[in-house]
Amino acid sequence: MALLVCFSVVVAEGENATNSTEESSTNNATITHLTADNINEIAYSTPYVVLFFAPWCPHCQAFRPTFEEFASHVAGQVGVGDVDW
Repeated sequence: MALLVCFSVVVAEGENATNSTEESSTNNATITHLTADNINEIAYSTPYVVLFFAPWCPHCQAFRPTFEEFASHVAGQVGVGDVDW
């Protein structure tokens, strides 16, 4: 039996919360698009919830609105980002 997981969530904790990077591809200002260049600086130094997704994946596409709603509920309390896997 094979199981395919199209997304995972990682929580990293730190002292300061900042959200001053590029926006995700959906133009949701509460979700920071994380890349290899900025993930260590941002997600490992502040509290962050990170979505790893594939834009071509139908399950990821179906989950995206829920993740965006979550991001709007926790805005200012914890950083929310995504990684195009």
